[in-house]
Amino acid sequence: MSLPPPHLPLRTPRADDFIAPMAKASLLVCAASSLWFAVQMLALPLLLTDATRMALWESDWWTLLPEPVKLGIAHAQALTAAALLLSLFSVAACWGLLRFQRWALVAFTFLLVLTALLNFVVPWLMDLFLQNMQAALATTVQTPDIQALRASLRVQRAIWTGLLALAAIVFFVLHLWLVQRLWRADVRARFFP
Repeated sequence: MSLPPPHLPLRTPRADDFIAPMAKASLLVCAASSLWFAVQMLALPLLLTDATRMALWESDWWTLLPEPVKLGIAHAQALTAAALLLSLFSVAACWGLLRFQRWALVAFTFLLVLTALLNFVVPWLMDLFLQNMQAALATTVQTPDIQALRASLRVQRAIWTGLLALAAIVFFVLHLWLVQRLWRADVRARFFP
């Protein structure tokens, strides 16, 4: 006859048990982003030479790019430096979150809200790009193929912009839900004893 398994005490989960896995996963993503932006900082001077910029400006695609993207390309080094600093700040916030530091909760919350808002930039830029493509096609000779392409592009513009905006809304809601969860009284008590 076998013995019954020993009785193990059950631990009731705490409200803040989600913080460590979330902070560790975020730390890995932020560290990888920091590494990516550091490599990009080193590579940009090699890639964006005067000859490369001239070739880009003279290409047909340059006219299709939205003005904010052109501005971003013109100031790629500064944008990459800003993204690197933001990624390093995110790494620090995740590290502090693992140690239940007050400043880290505030910083992580700020980063969640910022990211939730920045997600809306992508559908806007995609819509501008597709709008510029439609405008460029309107100036070409109107053959049946071009007219079919313009009609297809109108549908694709609505689909792409709609799907990207929907994704931005979903991520916005998820980020705000996470902020609400981080600032519940029982979780907040771990950071503000």
